[in-house]
Amino acid sequence: MYYGIDADDESERNASGAAFEDNYSDLESIFQGTPYVLDYIDSTAYGDLITAYQPLVDSEGNVVGILGSDFDASNIISTLNTTVVRVAQISIVCLIMAILLLTFIINRFMKNLNAVNGKIFDLVHN
Repeated sequence: MYYGIDADDESERNASGAAFEDNYSDLESIFQGTPYVLDYIDSTAYGDLITAYQPLVDSEGNVVGILGSDFDASNIISTLNTTVVRVAQISIVCLIMAILLLTFIINRFMKNLNAVNGKIFDLVHN
């Protein structure tokens, strides 16, 4: 397997025709005609990537090549991290509001309970 086009950083770019260095056994199912998309975001030296491979077939259905592509998922990671922070912030605000509301309800309930307790005390001691 060889690179057709490698659009990595120019200082580390592989030339067309350079040997593909990954483990071929990982690509065996693609050589048999099954497309493959990485089901997680891989953090590499080149960034956060989602890799996809598509077998190229001739008119008879034989695999004659593989098209591989890396999608830069750094924007997805950034958006995901921002969303996690927002969810945590909203959760903390909701927790504080719930505690304040619960405190208000308990204080109101205790005030009424103390009033009833005072009436019972007056009734018993009169």
